Amino acid sequence: MAQEKAVAAYYKALTEPHKSAIQKLRGQILEVCPDADEKMAWGMPTFVFHGNLVHIAAFKKHCSFFPGSGAITEIMKGDLEKFVTSKGTIQFDPEKGLPKTIVTKIVKYRMKENLSNGK
Repeated sequence: MAQEKAVAAYYKALTEPHKSAIQKLRGQILEVCPDADEKMAWGMPTFVFHGNLVHIAAFKKHCSFFPGSGAITEIMKGDLEKFVTSKGTIQFDPEKGLPKTIVTKIVKYRMKENLSNGK
């Protein structure tokens, strides 16, 4: 119950355009993995499916999608060339968002990875 309140408080505190971007991203993640639970970890909403799946967060000038696996930004290098990336994050403009195809690929990859790791 405390986790649910913390996650809800995080979303409630966001301002536009970050709020819409994060809520859209949240919906896309849950569409691909409806069995994911949400919790707060490292100060950000974290989706859990047989272990931590992905994380999302809003910052002053951008939003971030944290794939939870450093391999993804390398594997999807071509798909992510329009975004600022590092080993563990994909930054995007909240007014432009992330394409649903990218979110879907990452979440499906992470689901498969978590299941194969026996989490």
